[in-house]
Amino acid sequence: MLKEAIDRILDLARPDTIDAHGILYATLKDKHPSPLYPPVPAALNFKTLTGLKDYILSELDDGLVPPSTGKLALTVVGETRVDLITSMSLDGYYQRWMYATAVIEAAAFPFGTFLSQEDFVIKLQSQFVPGDDLAGLLRTAGSITGESVQVSADDGVSQSASARRGIVLKERIDLPNPVTLRPYRTFREVDQPASKFVLRVKEGSGGAGLALFEADGGVWKLEAVQGIKMWLKERLPEMLILA
Repeated sequence: MLKEAIDRILDLARPDTIDAHGILYATLKDKHPSPLYPPVPAALNFKTLTGLKDYILSELDDGLVPPSTGKLALTVVGETRVDLITSMSLDGYYQRWMYATAVIEAAAFPFGTFLSQEDFVIKLQSQFVPGDDLAGLLRTAGSITGESVQVSADDGVSQSASARRGIVLKERIDLPNPVTLRPYRTFREVDQPASKFVLRVKEGSGGAGLALFEADGGVWKLEAVQGIKMWLKERLPEMLILA
């Protein structure tokens, strides 16, 4: 009795194979058949465009291109990712292989969040491309003290705050708005897109709070994608590059 039950369970768990127009399908009892796809190589992972480019030029896995496919393409998925893929196979399974991918983990500046003066200055220096606008913003941020922030002089476009010289003198300064900056948001090999940001300052219990708000509607992502595409085209002129 027990043996019959075990045999019955094994029989239910054993898949059947079906050959339909040259495509193999596997099915369990009372289940819809699923195609048995050919094995696909695991994709290599890179952190830079240079690593991906060097891999392609090395032709290390050139012989792995499926005979029914024979074509490779680079697709710029977004500002932080590029995939090396094949065209769709014509063997009935219609697979698209991915040989390699390059993904960068960009340090994300917390836009829209008020930070302490020290944290704000550190992140500006470490997560933005140096430039005149950045230098001016750093000088402004370093001039503001918590007890001197005056949010009342705010017309919705610009703010005014008090800056202290030494320990005696004070003066009113206009905060730069909008300011054009280039955060590190895409692969380092390409130029970082410039965007406009709005600087806001508010008074807090721990001192002055400073924040940057994005003001370009995400247009920088399109510029980054095109920058990646041009970088790849210059170094891999024979490759099909989709972006």
